[in-house]
Amino acid sequence: MLDLKKTLTKLVQMFSVTRTTFTPVKGSAYSTYGGCYYEKYGRFVHLHLGLSGLTANAVNNVYYIPEAVRPSSSERIFAAGSCGDVTFASYAEVEGTGGKVSVVTPRTYCGIDMYWIL
Repeated sequence: MLDLKKTLTKLVQMFSVTRTTFTPVKGSAYSTYGGCYYEKYGRFVHLHLGLSGLTANAVNNVYYIPEAVRPSSSERIFAAGSCGDVTFASYAEVEGTGGKVSVVTPRTYCGIDMYWIL
């Protein structure tokens, strides 16, 4: 028989949002671009990178996402975003193995949103 309380509890957990802001290990959280945070909606993760003070045209290792919200060890998540001009794009990658978040941008700042399912 269906356990209604258990089912409703799982549904609420799936749709409750947990937002965690963080300080990057390279660059600075850029409030104009929304700062840096990740959100967890059940098994769905959203990582927002609003950064300044990065090294242009180089790989910037900006954060290590906690194990509880990182992709599986065999996955790498990729995304593109803005750096203040539509003719330029910034790129980011999250490695599932160690949770390293890397950004490459032609400018010294970026705005990137990434999503994955745990």
